Amino acid sequence: MMTYMKSVKNTIINWAKENKILAYVLAGAIGLPIILGIGGLVLTLLIFILTLLGFSTGVAIATVTLAFVGAIGGAAAYYYFED
Repeated sequence: MMTYMKSVKNTIINWAKENKILAYVLAGAIGLPIILGIGGLVLTLLIFILTLLGFSTGVAIATVTLAFVGAIGGAAAYYYFED
């Protein structure tokens, strides 16, 4: 069974190396909606938890949005100031 799985893995890797553009297009077409969906679910869950804790929906959305923007800013600053 392991030999078969290694063979399948090598076949996929070889195909992706030979067809790089198509592999990137397929990875983006499949991966981007999945990542955006998971991200949306996480943000919705955070907003839901904040509303359960007593925050209004507007305040919960603002808090999660500012946290998201702050995380992006922190990551940008880290990569900008990294030596």
